[in-house]
Amino acid sequence: MNTSSKFSKDQTILLAGHGRSLASIAACVVSSDPSLVIVTEHPSDVKITVNQHLTDLHQYAGKEKQTSFRITQDWPDDYSPTIAILTGYTELATLSPLIEKLERQSNNVIIAVATDHIPLHILQKITARPENIVVVNWAEPAHTTFFLEIVHNEVSNPDIIDQLKAMGMEQWAKDPYTVHAELGIRGRMNTAMLREALFLVEEGYANIEDIDRACRNDAGTYLPFSGHFQYMDLMGTYAYGVVMEKLNKELSNATVPPAFFTDVLQNNAPGMQGGKGFYDYSEKEVEVWEEKMRKFSFEIKKLMETYF
Repeated sequence: MNTSSKFSKDQTILLAGHGRSLASIAACVVSSDPSLVIVTEHPSDVKITVNQHLTDLHQYAGKEKQTSFRITQDWPDDYSPTIAILTGYTELATLSPLIEKLERQSNNVIIAVATDHIPLHILQKITARPENIVVVNWAEPAHTTFFLEIVHNEVSNPDIIDQLKAMGMEQWAKDPYTVHAELGIRGRMNTAMLREALFLVEEGYANIEDIDRACRNDAGTYLPFSGHFQYMDLMGTYAYGVVMEKLNKELSNATVPPAFFTDVLQNNAPGMQGGKGFYDYSEKEVEVWEEKMRKFSFEIKKLMETYF
């Protein structure tokens, strides 16, 4: 793995957004001790969660707890970041004024937008310096996972891509990859798998619990070890070709979600945090699952490091 530095370690980073991943991205970034400013609608709640993540990093990973970050609800007009990370924004109408502010405040700021659905060229149209904006996707929890996806195209500044990749490896403990495209590959692969899972339930092949068992007990054991292609090599590549020749014709090609999933969405089921999604959860069960996920994320990272 080439880890040659192409960046200054004296970065000033602004992280703005909302959603679950905001706090874990903050914990990932601040653990390398840059000058970090977090902008969010709920600073008190996010601060509590960031500090919990940092405590976990200290407890499970032995990293010294860092608290050198500033968190605010108001946009920091007095701050000129070299890198801005925007996460949790789903609409261009919301992103556009933020990008305009950043470009006014900081000359040549690198803007890294986390998105699985807004093409990069669309983002570039709303910037004064399109070569400086890229798509950078994280996985939750960002402070324990190796995932970092950097999406660029022919307009992107290649030095910025090299810089972000180096930062990912050297400062954020990531195993990053770059994609020359408009959208990342993570979202496409996950959506394809989810579409097939929904199709199998809709058609009565299996119920939700069975689908989760199949994913957890098969793919869930090998994906952290090898990924799809190397696993096929390990198991026998030819056999997969024979299976896919027949099975690919039967896979879902649906362009809209099935009715039962639409019903879940229309009932405003928020997922585990709200006590209801595909499963129902008591407050105690939510606490138990959150604690399990916290411990698991560190344990699986340690296991993966053993085999990298």
